[in-house]
Amino acid sequence: MSKMSYIHYLCERQDLKSLTEEVGSDIVAQQFIDAHSNMRDNRGNKEYDSLNEIADESIKEYEANPEKVKEEGKSARNELNRILADIVQPN
Repeated sequence: MSKMSYIHYLCERQDLKSLTEEVGSDIVAQQFIDAHSNMRDNRGNKEYDSLNEIADESIKEYEANPEKVKEEGKSARNELNRILADIVQPN
């Protein structure tokens, strides 16, 4: 959950600049913020209750230990890149 904790945190604060740096695209960052805002706007709807609870817990996780969350996110990203490099090898 660590990477998403940071993304939820940035969306909650509508920090487009930091989110763009995190996801690598201003379009994707804006879509994350729009989806997060839509989820928050629909907080009272049963269909969105679980999503809002997950986002709330995720943000609390980040706020409790931001450095740990960022480090876990970097480790996950590095591992994914390593796996992708193994899969997509030039011929």
